[in-house]
Parts: sequence; structure tokens; C-alpha cells
Amino acid sequence: MNITKKHHGNFRNKDVSIYTLSNDNNMTVTISELGGIIVSLIVPDDKGETKDVVLGYDDFNQYATQPNPFFGAIVGRVANRIRGASYTINGKTYKLDANENGNTLHGGTNSYSMRVWDTKSTDTTKDSTSLVLSLLDPDGEQGFGGNVNVTATYTLSNDNTLKLEMIATTDQETPISFTAHSYFNLNGHDSSEDTSKHTLQVNAEKRLDKNDDSIPNGDISSILNTNLDFTKPQSLERSYKEIQAIDVSYIIPKEEKDASKVVEVATISGYGRTMSVSTNEKTIHFYNGCGLSNQKGKNGAVYNACAGLCLEPKGYVNSVNIDHFPSDILKPGEEYNHTIIYAFS
Repeated sequence: MNITKKHHGNFRNKDVSIYTLSNDNNMTVTISELGGIIVSLIVPDDKGETKDVVLGYDDFNQYATQPNPFFGAIVGRVANRIRGASYTINGKTYKLDANENGNTLHGGTNSYSMRVWDTKSTDTTKDSTSLVLSLLDPDGEQGFGGNVNVTATYTLSNDNTLKLEMIATTDQETPISFTAHSYFNLNGHDSSEDTSKHTLQVNAEKRLDKNDDSIPNGDISSILNTNLDFTKPQSLERSYKEIQAIDVSYIIPKEEKDASKVVEVATISGYGRTMSVSTNEKTIHFYNGCGLSNQKGKNGAVYNACAGLCLEPKGYVNSVNIDHFPSDILKPGEEYNHTIIYAFS
């Protein structure tokens, strides 16, 4: 187990460091203080050969420039979209940064992916190595109310798991829904093939219905026996041909007593690697990367449609504006805790 640190760049007159965590099985993850971005994730296959399985940039300035696809970043204060770039709590309406067609996407233009996080601590034990980043998201930033203190703890273990635990507290009521936005390709980020030959399983039978603006309308429907049904492992090839653009939130089935329990919700496999995703959140969003086009990536790679896919655990999209959706409002004295575990085999 090991952790190293080096200079990554400079953003808004702040020096930005980058950390590489390594385990004893040739698995490494590299994380930037800018946005908590997972810059690389190198994983062995069943023959011991390693590849970097997340999309990203070599050039720091590409991460530091908007718009970009949020490669590898922590997304907040609220992941995905808020309709009309506004919400109301206790009779007060908050007007947010409208960074996509009059709506708020992934927390606004100056979202968590565009902030320099502080390194709080690092630690290495016999079986794991970890990095803790922290961020103060101030009252009024992007229009959100309340000062929110966030910590993000990345832990790489010798069982080839990467855990990300995000914790937040607030001094005013505010919506909170974080996610991690890595794009995965198990054949390597620079593969000549897209992700259509990956196999996907999602442990969910229902989805959030949405309007043409990609924002849920409050309805819920079954995905059973549709081309979005991945309750059993399915190759993505047929779905990509039939739908092309996949951008869907699956509802994670949980009993109320298990609401905060971390459970396995999705698995992708291919090219001698399998990755499972576990979370204690309420939904998982599957985006097949259909919007990627001529993105200049790492090591000379060029990312086009479906070069990488996202599996993003989070709360219900736009729940702050849909009364019958489970609430994502965090109150003073409460703690938001979201854990994501990526397990490789």
C-alpha cells in the first residue's frame, strides 16, 4: 500500500495537488484536489494485465474549463438537473445558476467539479490507503442556501475495492445529492471499441419517467421486458442500437428499515474485468456517454459516443420540486452520508 503526491496545476491562483493511491495488486487510483476528480483508475484483468479504465484528460486546463463532461468529478450540491433552476423551502424561493436550457445541471457552472478541495489527511495501513478531501460550499454559491461543509474520503483496499464516502452538514435547510461522475470502459479508456460489448446488470425494476428536457416529471414506470431491462446480465449492444441515447435513473428497491444500507446495485463486465457498484443512495443513473464527441483525452485518445459509460448513484432527480419524491433536504443538525463502492474482480 502506498500514496504519493505531486503538483497537478494551478486554478484561480491556487496550487492543485494530485495523489496516487496504490495497493499490493497493481491497482492504482489517481485523484486531484480539483473537483475530487478521479483522473485515472488502473485495474488488472483476469490475466494480471493492467489498464486505465476511466476516461479523462492529460491536460489540467481541460479539467479547469467549462463546459466539459465532468470526467471523474464529484458532483454537487445537487447531482443531475433541477427544473427551472429554482426551488422553494419554507416559503423562500432560491434562484440557481441556470447552466443548461434554463435548468441547473450538476450544481451549476461553478459546481463541485470546479472547486479546489483541501487535503485534510492521508493514511496508509497494511490493507488500505486513503485520502480525505474537504470543501466549504458557502451560502449563496450558485444560488443555494446555507453553508455546507463536505468531506470526501477515498479508500483503496487490497481486495481491489475503491470506496468513496461523502459526508455533509449544513447550517440551513438545503437540498443535497452528491454523486461521482466517472466514465468507465473496462477495455481501457483508450480502447478502439466503445462500451457496447460490455455486459450490464442493474438490480432495479423501476425508473423515473422524464420529459423531453431529461428531467423527471414525477411518474414512475416499470422497465421489465423493455430494452432498459437489465435485471439479468445483458450485453449493451442491442440497447445501444435500439435507443442510442441512454440517460435513465433506476430506483433502487429498498425497504424503509434498510434505507441507509449500502447495497450492490449494478455490475458491468467485459474484457476480463468486472466492476460492481454499491451505494446507500436511492437511485442509480445510467448514462451511456452518447453525447461524447471528439473529446481529446489521455495519451492521445479521442473519445466519441459511448466511449465510456457512467453509473451514478444519487437521490431522486429534481426531488426538491416534486413533493411525492423522497426528500433530499438536509437540515441543520443532520448529516448527509453517501457511500459508493467500486469493487473489481
